[in-house]
Amino acid sequence: MPHYPGQQPRRWPYAVVAVVVAVGAGLLVGRATADGSTGAAATPSGGSTTCPGGRDVPGRNAAAVCLVQAYFALENVAATERDTKLANLIRADQLDGQRQAYKALDAKVATEYTAVAATKLQPSQTLPDTDASGQAWVAFVDNYKDGSPPLAQWWLTSFELHWQNGRWWLAGPIGTQVNATPTTAAAAPAPGTGFGPGWVAAGGS
Repeated sequence: MPHYPGQQPRRWPYAVVAVVVAVGAGLLVGRATADGSTGAAATPSGGSTTCPGGRDVPGRNAAAVCLVQAYFALENVAATERDTKLANLIRADQLDGQRQAYKALDAKVATEYTAVAATKLQPSQTLPDTDASGQAWVAFVDNYKDGSPPLAQWWLTSFELHWQNGRWWLAGPIGTQVNATPTTAAAAPAPGTGFGPGWVAAGGS
């Protein structure tokens, strides 16, 4: 499993951290006020999140945002707690393997904040469409144990979804594919713009 962005050497300029935090906060507020009838995702604190979301397009997008954020939020908890909480996110037949493969934070990182800005999903081509593949734009902000200034990155990630027992689950790990960190704050993508065709901003439909 690839190292998480918090363990990679490339970083944004410090000025960008404020932009990422502001974007992430806006996304969480937008999701909290989204229409629950299409499965608006619960805030993924890494707790007992089950990420509601129906099989329609808005529900699937909401579940994807929630699952990706909840998955990375588990970096910040102890291994025994993480093993328990992964059962709320990963389909049962993949759970044992993903518990063993999960990569925790580097020792120097105190916490890592994660915000999903947008997702792009492709349902399976066969019916019933109980599976989907997807990508997510994810912003990470690391806080360090030695008090160093927080540092941040954008990454494009990939994941698989599976519909079972009335809800969406992750069908395996989330892979970090492309380091998409802009070199300046002005180059950072804004929610709903700049992501490209097929991308849906978090909280959108």
